[in-house]
Amino acid sequence: MEKIQEEYPGAYILDITSSSPFEYGRLLSPFYPHKNIPIPGDSRGMTAYSVEGIWQGLKVFENAGIDMHSFRNDTMKDIKRTVRKFGRPLGHQNGVYSKELLNYLDAKRLIYAPAYKYVLENVPKVRAIVERIRQKAQESDIVLLDYNINPDNRDASKPLSHAELVKMYIEDRYPETDKDFRPWTPDELKELKKSSKRNTTTARVKVSASDLDKYKEDIVKILKKDERTASDIATMLGITVNSTLLKKYLEKFPNISIQRRKNRYIFSLKEQNEDSTLF
Repeated sequence: MEKIQEEYPGAYILDITSSSPFEYGRLLSPFYPHKNIPIPGDSRGMTAYSVEGIWQGLKVFENAGIDMHSFRNDTMKDIKRTVRKFGRPLGHQNGVYSKELLNYLDAKRLIYAPAYKYVLENVPKVRAIVERIRQKAQESDIVLLDYNINPDNRDASKPLSHAELVKMYIEDRYPETDKDFRPWTPDELKELKKSSKRNTTTARVKVSASDLDKYKEDIVKILKKDERTASDIATMLGITVNSTLLKKYLEKFPNISIQRRKNRYIFSLKEQNEDSTLF
């Protein structure tokens, strides 16, 4: 967690995996048994407890067809169906009563994405959490933690990340069409690799102690929101400054709180309350 905080200084970090220590995180997990989630495709009104239960239940393997028990699993455990046990995966059945077998990207588009979107829009607690994240994202960066991070729904080599789906939903670009899941062409992949090489980090402004007054108002805003190290503050301001000089400058602030933890100084302007609620 500390490494992630250093990489994204100033951001709220939300664990939304099935093992999240917070209820809001577990509620956003596709493993959570919300119940009454419509099973996509030709399923004739059947429902399941969880999105992952739908995804695993409609899998077809070399040695096994769909699994009705997966739809009723309400434990958040033992939901995954593995290659080791059932043999080579053949695809996903497009519904409980369908005879159509979907490839991986089509299954993401027609099964996983719509099932998860149903939860985002129709489970009151989940809808409230997503709206809270949407509001907070307008004033601060937010990092969503997931086990598998795949920001590209056109990438057939990796599982679809529900954290990315939450992000895209909040940004009003939830993937639903055939175009959203069309595999990348070789030419497109080449261009993606070229563009990633061209991306460079933004250069920071080097400042001296006498320049810090220009940033005083921004520093106060940062410290009023959360406690920070001198390195965090410099990164958020987009500056390069000697940490000792910044520490001496901060020591002059009224109501400044300075704590030493593991050879690092932590600065804040208000008491931080530990709370398991969102934000």
